[in-house]
Amino acid sequence: HSAMPGSAVYLRIHNRGQSDLTLVSASSSAARTLAFHRTVVEDDIARMEAVDSLLIPAGETVELRPGGMHIMLTGLTDDLLPESALPLQLECDSGEVYALDIPVMKMMMSERDDAVELGDLVFSNRWARPALSGMNVSAMPSG
Repeated sequence: HSAMPGSAVYLRIHNRGQSDLTLVSASSSAARTLAFHRTVVEDDIARMEAVDSLLIPAGETVELRPGGMHIMLTGLTDDLLPESALPLQLECDSGEVYALDIPVMKMMMSERDDAVELGDLVFSNRWARPALSGMNVSAMPSG
């Protein structure tokens, strides 16, 4: 159990352009720190490892999914409740910034027709795990 409440963003990124793109940073108004992480399994123990950047090769699709590569959010400044959306900005090494909304949901049920086209990149199957920013992680807010 992590002492810091956090969330993770998952999505599929397709590069329809002619050249490789490298995402070098992620940011959001809802969290202080966002980082690219991959899950590494050694001796049947899974641990997360931060990676500096995320390469999206030309013509290929990169999948961020549970148990694989994802974007880790820590230091949440807003509660991420199901049915809400998380604003996300991804910055490319060229300086281009891709801004999109990530729906918050408990789990990805199936393929969703939610593709967003930004420049050479197509983002789809976007979702983020629900999380609370407060210290009491176990209690859902009464509403």
